Amino acid sequence: YGKNVTGTYMENGHDEGTQKMNEFDRLADEVYKMVMALQNDTQSKLDHDLIEMQKNMDASFNSGILVAVGIIILAFTIAIFISKGISTPVNKLLHIFDELEKGGGDLTKRINIKSNDEIGKMAESFNKFMDSLEQMVYKIKQNAELVALSSTYLSEGGE
Repeated sequence: YGKNVTGTYMENGHDEGTQKMNEFDRLADEVYKMVMALQNDTQSKLDHDLIEMQKNMDASFNSGILVAVGIIILAFTIAIFISKGISTPVNKLLHIFDELEKGGGDLTKRINIKSNDEIGKMAESFNKFMDSLEQMVYKIKQNAELVALSSTYLSEGGE
């Protein structure tokens, strides 16, 4: 189109060339307006899409934070239950050991822990030990009574 404007100036003179130039300027302005409208529309759509993406990212971030907090709370709850599950039987063992140490000497004490873990096995072993110890003390008591009877018999001259 630019060559036509130049050709019109040269062939038909200044007035027709100016008219052609004005027509060219009008077309250029229309194209410019169309390009600007397209650019503004595209920019508006991009801005809208970016805002939507930001909203989605914020929502995902907030959801991630909530999930992380939930997992942390769950982990602490599980840790508390596990620690109580370990400390309660161990404290029972310690209490019985303390009573035996203080001279209570109650050999009938048993630990009532029914589990298949290490603490349950330890309680079972302790109970077996206490059974053996109780039987040993019972036999010693019987033998002491027998020795006392024999001693009395011998001191009376075997009558």
